[in-house]
Amino acid sequence: MAGKSSFPFAEIVDWRKAKGKNHSETARMIGHDLGTVYNRYIRSCADEMLSDIQDKAKELGLRLPSSARPVLDLNAHAELQEWFTEHLNQSIDGDEWVVYTYLNHIVILCSYNSDAASEELGEVPKTEAGDVNWAAMASMAMRADIVRMLDAMGVEGI
Repeated sequence: MAGKSSFPFAEIVDWRKAKGKNHSETARMIGHDLGTVYNRYIRSCADEMLSDIQDKAKELGLRLPSSARPVLDLNAHAELQEWFTEHLNQSIDGDEWVVYTYLNHIVILCSYNSDAASEELGEVPKTEAGDVNWAAMASMAMRADIVRMLDAMGVEGI
């Protein structure tokens, strides 16, 4: 079997036998439908992404200044709202889910708020070249997922 790899299903593929074959042949050769392997991979990525979002939400909730924790209504405190927005943006900007295009697509596939960008902006965000700005879409979806998670934790007014 193949050695350790960051690809979650590498262990099911004997790459020496698969060399030179197309993906469908490889999948048949190892006894797996390619769609099944793809679905497992997407589910694995979705679990990892949602876990990261949950961790970010918990971290942000814990990083709220101790004076704000009993209040939990950020609408009532403009400086807390500003602090929170700054820290939320810092936790998302530069995150691998936002930086890498292939991970942007997974965020958009798996987010509870994949349409957050188009809802907030009124249209799908575009790059200067006119292409879909996948990073902006992923960033806004993650932001909405974190806010949703914090709302479930009792933090209001985000």
